[in-house]
Formats: sequence, structure tokens, C-alpha cells
Amino acid sequence: MIETLSRLAQADPTLESAVKNLAESEILLREAGYELNHYLNHTDMDSALLAHAEQRLSDWHGTARKLRILPEALPAEYAKLKAELQSLNETQDLDALHTALLTARTRYEQVAARLSTERKLAARKLADKVTESMQTLNMQGGRFEIGLGSAAPSSKGSDTVEFLVAGHPGVTPQPVSKVASGGELARISLAITVNTVENTPVPTLIFDEVDSGIGGAVAETVGKYLRQLATNKQVLCVTHLPQVAAQGHHHYQVSKVIEQGHTRSCIVALSTEARVQEIARMLGGVSISESHTDCGQRTDWRGCLVKQAAYFDFLFLHFTLVQLPYRAKAWSASSKP
Repeated sequence: MIETLSRLAQADPTLESAVKNLAESEILLREAGYELNHYLNHTDMDSALLAHAEQRLSDWHGTARKLRILPEALPAEYAKLKAELQSLNETQDLDALHTALLTARTRYEQVAARLSTERKLAARKLADKVTESMQTLNMQGGRFEIGLGSAAPSSKGSDTVEFLVAGHPGVTPQPVSKVASGGELARISLAITVNTVENTPVPTLIFDEVDSGIGGAVAETVGKYLRQLATNKQVLCVTHLPQVAAQGHHHYQVSKVIEQGHTRSCIVALSTEARVQEIARMLGGVSISESHTDCGQRTDWRGCLVKQAAYFDFLFLHFTLVQLPYRAKAWSASSKP
């Protein structure tokens, strides 16, 4: 190549400088080659060590590809996997696990035993109070008990809790779900609620058929209980008894209407006058006389004499068709004075 450029430089002098540089470079390259050959001839290279280094380098890149990370990220990945392995090895320490299990079981049994003791004391007190309330709810001689038994350990302790009731004297208490009628169940529920209302987180209480099989003074007592609950709770009650209805702060009448072959339910907030008329209708039936209205007014007035200091209200709903809309609570709030 240098010879070819030299001939061209004879025709074009501007190439002489390039030819000169190439010639000098050729001399330098030859001298460097001689020196490298001399170095290799006098140096003892360990081929095995070189092969080992090349293999490690190959493994490094192969591992990075397998883990789908960059080669420079391998040290951090190694530290993370090492920590996970150590954690797994620690969980395989059966002696340590057994010791931790015994410690946890002992602690649980202590707490569960203390809970059982407190439950027995609370059950006895609550049973006595509910039994006392039952005597005023047309269940004279009835008895309420709370049975505690053993159960498999759980987050709620090692006890089973069952409500038992005897509706009459001389009867062995049986589970409430098996022996109580609908009306009895509602009244027992009312008695329990009255005695536990301070510990009940539920803001709204709903009662249906609480007046089943009662009347007169007992019905008035039920109404007073419901109004008592309304001191701290929102109470909704479905009733057909004027003694219960008279205790309510607000009244809603729910009726069934058939129009053009379709049935729909309506709910209407009753005014003071309509409230008296409704109580009178409950007293007198279809035909409402002046005496019924007067009696209804006196009945309603007696209920209104109770101090209306409750933040929540006791709503009376007279249902022709029993259907409780979810928004009744909102209607009650909007109707407060």
C-alpha cells in the first residue's frame, strides 16, 4: 500500500506527507511486534488459571441472565437471598418453635381462664336482671339463665354461651331458640336490650311483634321500656297496641295501596292530630267515635308526659303491611323539632 501511494505521490506531491507518516508507523508497529514476541517468549503464562478466570466470568454473566438482572446487581441479589435462607433455617429450629408454642399456649390459657371467670360473674348478674324484667312483660314466674360450656380455643376464649329460658314456673330452662315463641322472643330480646343498652354499640334497634300476646298494663310497660331505650339509641317499633304507640316521639303509618293492578307501600309521617286519630282507630277499630278520639288523645297525652330529652327518638310505625324502609332513620332525624 505504501509503495502504491509513493507512486501516486510522484504525480501529486500533496500525498508525500501521508506516505511519510505511514512509513514511520510501519516501522513503529514492527518494533512493537518484536517487543511483544520477546515478552511472550520470556513469560511463563498459567493456562489453567486463565481458563478458570474465563469460566468464572462466563458463570457470572450466565447467572445474571438466569435471574434476569444486570451482572453488577448480582452482589445485592446474593445478600438478599442469603438473608431469606437464614430466616428459613431459623424456622426449622424445632426446639425453639416448641418453646414458643408452649409459651403462647400457657399465656392463652391464663387469659382464657380469667375471661371465663368474668363471664360467669357477668352471666349471673345479667340473668338476674333479665329475669326481673320478664316479670313485668307478661312472663310471670319465668326465668332466664345463661349457660356456659367448654369450647375449642379460639380468639373469643374457650367458652360456649347459650341463652336459656323457662316461660313458666317449674319448667326447666331450655335454649331460647327452641322454646320461645315469636312474641316471647321479642320480649326477652327487649329485656336483654334494656339491661345491656349501655354496652351495645349498635345505634339503631328494631322491634317487631314485641307486643304479641300482651295488652293493658303490660303493653304500657313495653312502651315505657322502648322509650327508655330511646334515651341513647334510635328505636323503631312495629306495633298494633295504642299503649305502645303512645310512648313514641314520632309516628309513621305504613300502608299498602293497590293502583291499576300494582301494589305499592306508602309511609306517611303523622301530624299531632293524625297521631291522635290513629291511636283512636287502634282503640276503636273501623268506627271511630268521639269517645275513642277523646280516649286516644288522653292515651297519647299520657305518653307525651314522659320527658322528651332523648337525642335519638322512639318511632312508632303502625304497619298495615310490615315493611321497614332503610331510610326511616333519616326521616326521623329530619322530623325532630
